[in-house]
Amino acid sequence: MDEELVRKVVNRLHRLIGHANKVDEMITGKRHPAEVLNQLLAVEGALYKLIYEQYDILVRLYIHERVNVLVIKQPHLAEELEQLHEQAFQLPLKKLPKLLYRLREIENQKQ
Repeated sequence: MDEELVRKVVNRLHRLIGHANKVDEMITGKRHPAEVLNQLLAVEGALYKLIYEQYDILVRLYIHERVNVLVIKQPHLAEELEQLHEQAFQLPLKKLPKLLYRLREIENQKQ
């Protein structure tokens, strides 16, 4: 899974760099401002997607690390924690806050 995530991020980064290089060429070539603006919007879109994917990866990795720590600290909850871990890599990003909230509850429970 890690290789797939890295590949996606690298592809997004290359797309962003390509759009930025095109803006440079357009400005140097004295292209019409509307064309440059359109290309800048492509840069913005590529940057947004790159940031969004990075955020997605970081949240999922954080959950992975917290689950590993909690399984050691609270082994009696191992089954629930393993389910949360599995969900972390299946749910869409917008559903992860509930999962993070549940992890926080588990962290705050008495052992």
